[in-house]
Order: sequence, then structure tokens, then C-alpha cells
Amino acid sequence: MNNLYDNGACLLGTKKAIKKHCKNLIKKYNNDDEDCVVETAKETLDEIEEFNDTDILCINYDCGMGLSIEYWETTDIIKEVI
Repeated sequence: MNNLYDNGACLLGTKKAIKKHCKNLIKKYNNDDEDCVVETAKETLDEIEEFNDTDILCINYDCGMGLSIEYWETTDIIKEVI
């Protein structure tokens, strides 16, 4: 998976791509009035720390208090469907 997907409620992509995206948001908005963007990006970085860079994460940021994260590891890859 080489892309990030965001439907307004969930962010989907590899941990590596999400981490890079969050760091770019922090760099871009750190000195602006977009405090919530920076806070959310920092919170996301903290929450995804435990995952591997190759894990695919689905981060639901539209669930009331905080985030929920579903993930898939490389061992979850289905090589053949019968």
C-alpha cells in the first residue's frame, strides 16, 4: 500500500506513511492557529508508536473521545483465495 486514504472519519495507510504525514502536518501548522491539527497529529504519533512500519492502520478519529485503531500485519496477508 503506497497511499493514504482519508474519508473524513478514518485514515488508512501504513504506519510509515501515516507517521510521515503527521510529521509534515506538525511542521506545516506548528506556528499557525491550527492547534487542533498539530495536537491530533501528535496524539496520532503517540498512539501508533507500538506498531511496525509495515502494518496497515485504520485510524478512526471520529469516535468521540480519542482514537480507535484497527491494524493488519504482514502475517495477515492472504496469498491465495479459493
